[in-house]
Amino acid sequence: MCGILEQVDRLLRVRPLHIRFAPATGDVVIGRVTDVAKGHWKLDISSRLSGNLHLSSVDLPGREQRRRTAMDEMNMRNLYGQNDLISAEVQSSQLGAPTVLHTRNLKYGCLSQGQLISITPALVKRVHQHFYRFPQVTGGTTVEFVLARNGLIFVGARAVVNAGNIAKSDTGCCSSALSRLLREYLCRISNTVRVFALLSLSINPHIIWEMSEMSVDWGFEPKEILSSTFQKLVLTKYVEINYEGI
Repeated sequence: MCGILEQVDRLLRVRPLHIRFAPATGDVVIGRVTDVAKGHWKLDISSRLSGNLHLSSVDLPGREQRRRTAMDEMNMRNLYGQNDLISAEVQSSQLGAPTVLHTRNLKYGCLSQGQLISITPALVKRVHQHFYRFPQVTGGTTVEFVLARNGLIFVGARAVVNAGNIAKSDTGCCSSALSRLLREYLCRISNTVRVFALLSLSINPHIIWEMSEMSVDWGFEPKEILSSTFQKLVLTKYVEINYEGI
């Protein structure tokens, strides 16, 4: 068996690298809308069963606090349509039943203008914060890093929205509207994540950002980050960072 060694007191166990995501309450996930049904959306969350996002579990535009009406159901596709990518949180999960999701927070919502990377969920640890803003702001757009527990990582540009969940109408700009510098910055971070996945290293956003910045100092273009030379440098630096002083 190949996996990650974990130790709790005197108990040792090996967590396998390739596992199917098992959702738990509170997990941050990224899913793709597969169907818009009556009063809810069905999402593919890379699990055995799909996830359900009910209309009552979504903040309305303007964060209106009221009962959902038939008109709200008719306008569901204006919030999230089929094939839209959404970040959400697991509200409840029961064996043999679809996972119930919610987006009752401004940080959740539609994701666009970026890259989606799929890795094994075993490399994603449960941390206090799964949403990060890297120190790069261009024209009021922040570079966002979403670390989802189901093994999906989103790196993209997202405009700041102050009211309601991020709907697809709020992310309507096409990728061509992003500057070349910003697109290269997104590619650099995304390829650094792919290198960590190839080396079976746990994903740490702070180290990802440090490695992407070091790639500039080392003279690597974004397309050259996936080379074996850069992978060796990353592995050496990762060992220095995590085992310094041992």
